Amino acid sequence: MSSRRTDVVAVLTLGLALGLQTGSPGAASTVDGAWRQPVIPARSSHTVIVDPVRQRLIAFGGWASPADGASVWAYPLDGGAAWTRLSGTGTPPPALAEHCAVYDPERDRMLVLTGSGAGNGVWALSLSGTPTWTLLETTGTPPEAREAASAVYDPARDRVL
Repeated sequence: MSSRRTDVVAVLTLGLALGLQTGSPGAASTVDGAWRQPVIPARSSHTVIVDPVRQRLIAFGGWASPADGASVWAYPLDGGAAWTRLSGTGTPPPALAEHCAVYDPERDRMLVLTGSGAGNGVWALSLSGTPTWTLLETTGTPPEAREAASAVYDPARDRVL
């Protein structure tokens, strides 16, 4: 086994995914020299998180054509070549765009905070086992619904900002 470190980076741009590998500073090449056309429908105003446990990207929602704004897709960061649609249980959020999503490492889930056209809610998608959607009950006065906002997970206080 080589001691050379290989970093896999996933790039999601304009509906194309390309796995890049870097072996030394400044060196970059495709894993096999070929562009990969994903099966994920083209979209904008979606969210993507990194699922570090399973080494993959998770994409959710967005403006898509055909209408596909409530779907969840996974892309492997280990050099795999294909997006796969994740099927889950529970009640998913409505089709969303311009929303926020973060990875919650304490509970191994993706949190989705609503955006365009969905009022004001927080959904959780469990990532271990069968993905399961849950609408979370929140406490306190919720912030006003926002579009095109940003969010981050604060691990020191176990909260989303």
